[in-house]
Amino acid sequence: MNPLTAYQVSKMIQKEALRIRESLLRESRLTENEPYKGMSAVRYKKCPECFTYLSVETKKCSYCGRKLKKSFDKYGYSKKPLDWKSYFVFFFSFITVTAYMWWAFFRDN
Repeated sequence: MNPLTAYQVSKMIQKEALRIRESLLRESRLTENEPYKGMSAVRYKKCPECFTYLSVETKKCSYCGRKLKKSFDKYGYSKKPLDWKSYFVFFFSFITVTAYMWWAFFRDN
């Protein structure tokens, strides 16, 4: 029996990789089109901040500590909860700057 050449070994590895890839694609098409009884085809979601894979039920990222919504998009990215503090700070700053501009430039003396 002749020993295998490096070329033959690489061809065997390529064929095996293609076979595995095709089986994974077949499996993902099945789960995407026919999800399990009421379950989503996505089994994991990603943290929108650090992109760590998390369980679907996770409410807080174990890596960065960010709070996550339970819902996620079709690609598995978790949606960010609305940051009300940022909106409040923006609104308060806008009102303050507007009031100062009116007081400094537009009021009648």
